[in-house]
Amino acid sequence: MLMQQENFKPDRSPLPELIEQFHASLLQRGRSSNTARVYTSDIKLFAQFIETHQFKKMQDAAEAWLTESKKTLASRTVLRRAASLNSFTKFAELEVCLEDYKLPPTPPPDPHPLPGMMEDVEKMLAVSRNPYQRGLVAFGGLAGLRVSESISVKPDWINLHDRKLRVHGKGDKTRVVPISKRLWSVMMPLYVSAKADNSVLIPFEDRNARQLITGIALRAGIKDVSSHDLRATFATLLLRRGVDIRTIQYLLGHASVSTTQAYLGVDNKKAREAVEFDED
Repeated sequence: MLMQQENFKPDRSPLPELIEQFHASLLQRGRSSNTARVYTSDIKLFAQFIETHQFKKMQDAAEAWLTESKKTLASRTVLRRAASLNSFTKFAELEVCLEDYKLPPTPPPDPHPLPGMMEDVEKMLAVSRNPYQRGLVAFGGLAGLRVSESISVKPDWINLHDRKLRVHGKGDKTRVVPISKRLWSVMMPLYVSAKADNSVLIPFEDRNARQLITGIALRAGIKDVSSHDLRATFATLLLRRGVDIRTIQYLLGHASVSTTQAYLGVDNKKAREAVEFDED
């Protein structure tokens, strides 16, 4: 059994108690119940791992656990376990640093449009608890903005005369997207509130905003929703309306059309019709 007690602060609790305290701290810091549950589950697995191995340092234990994880688990799971470890060791004041540990590359997003498409976006808008949450959902589902873009929008980015929004995207690239009537109905009170000092319309931090989107979707009865899924819904709706993929690429702010293709949902009915040739 490991436990390099020199790695623990003298007044710290035993590991099982620390894990429970860690779970409580995640909730207190505003993490979703699902995130708290998953992170805590990861750390319990880590605790089981170190119970059956001998390590002189917690750093060695952490790296060995991640190395074992890489042998059998998907990259996303390994990356999440690393995030769980980072969060826990910081909370417990353990001497662990994974900056130099070679983690698998972050896989590209695997977005899927919401099953109910625009109806689900409206459900999320309806259960949002304040104008900021509604704005967050609307920017993603009605304009295809990234979370980082949504929480950066300022009043002077908005052209009221032409009803257009200047978006500052990845790589310092700027694009201009039209503001629909529905989007403006959600944006308008945020615009009025932020206009006095040209502050951001949605004052959320990136990580919190992403968690909020998942939580709002759950309240609307939709599971496993990410910010990318809102963008995928927007893109797929455009495709179904006959918008060409280059225009969709521009509106999403993608550098490559191949990235845009990954955001487009496949219409199963149309796919079936495409392969059913008449034999007459």
